[in-house]
Amino acid sequence: FPSHDTVQFGVEMAFLSLQSENPFVLLPSKFTSGAASIAINGLVWMGVEAFMKRQIEEKIEQGFRCIKMKIGAIDFEKEKALLRFIRQNFDAQTMEIRVDANGAFYENEALDKINQITGFQIHSIEQPIQKNKTDTMSVLCKNTQLPIALDEELIGVFSLADTYRDWE
Repeated sequence: FPSHDTVQFGVEMAFLSLQSENPFVLLPSKFTSGAASIAINGLVWMGVEAFMKRQIEEKIEQGFRCIKMKIGAIDFEKEKALLRFIRQNFDAQTMEIRVDANGAFYENEALDKINQITGFQIHSIEQPIQKNKTDTMSVLCKNTQLPIALDEELIGVFSLADTYRDWE
């Protein structure tokens, strides 16, 4: 049986289809017209430092220009060393770096850790702290230059009021 969010998504798409000029192109863009592509990231899974470095090298060899690195599972200094490795070989215009902490940072250390990686010209950090810590997440969003992407934080958000919280 479909979940509540699956049904909601289907209803929203049906309404967008009814309102669109072309019912099969809900949100016209260069991508939907075939004029542009969407670059995808090469995902680097958590593991020991050597395993993560090997994955980074493989993603670069495969031609990825965006690396998304899962962080929070090993020593933070080793994770920073991996970010440094990428930046020593590629500037921000050549290689985009995104990190995903999957809620691994403790609330009292998150801002410091985020600020430590900002110097690596990171595109964004995804879900630095556990979900449902909305007050702390709001403080983080307001007090760091690094954009924060919400992930698990949005699970179960259905109302318009919950969608437009004061994250900025």
